[in-house]
Amino acid sequence: MAYVRSNVVYDADGLVLSDQISQLQSSGSTLNQTNLYFYNASTNGGVYDAAGVGTAKGAADWNGTFEAGQLTGVYTTSTLVNSAGHSTAQPTNFTVNAYAWGLVSTETSITFDPNTASGTEFHTTLGHDANGFLTSATISDGAPHTITYVNNIEGEVLSRTDTAGPINDYYYLNGRTIGAVDNAGPSQFDLQIGDTHHFRAADTANLTDLAENGACPQSGDTAVRR
Repeated sequence: MAYVRSNVVYDADGLVLSDQISQLQSSGSTLNQTNLYFYNASTNGGVYDAAGVGTAKGAADWNGTFEAGQLTGVYTTSTLVNSAGHSTAQPTNFTVNAYAWGLVSTETSITFDPNTASGTEFHTTLGHDANGFLTSATISDGAPHTITYVNNIEGEVLSRTDTAGPINDYYYLNGRTIGAVDNAGPSQFDLQIGDTHHFRAADTANLTDLAENGACPQSGDTAVRR
């Protein structure tokens, strides 16, 4: 699948405010997405009503306290262009990330609305230990399940167990992931997110996608930090 990211707009601190992503689908169609990114707390609890569909509504609702550069919301509009050039608008979706604050921030929940016109929301609740390392992700979607993580003292994920069935074990050398074994047999992976392969179970924006795909989460910069 071809992937092109363009028209990236940054603020003065290097945080991404918006971008456009084009992905070539296996059908030959191209999915074009425009994303708006928010770093302030929502002033309405992230509630997103149908009246805002198809507009940039949301920016005015995310003017609360600046969350120290943590990604608090992503608003995505999409169109699908077929091989004949015909465009079809796709459902608008919204992702809301919530954090708890101590010495560092820990992400406590992710809410994903796949279609702002439908009112359906999927929720992921994240649990952490006293060190702030991720220990669990309870995912409430079409097939609710819970993922638990066992970490070492460095916060590297040693194992991942999903109540839906998958079990993964991870191996490291000098802070780098060198291998993984799951209950479907040995596997190899090369997860390219951010600029490091030093996976840790803290600061896990986009955790749901990682968890669903069997990859261990990563700390540090999110996919939208420069």
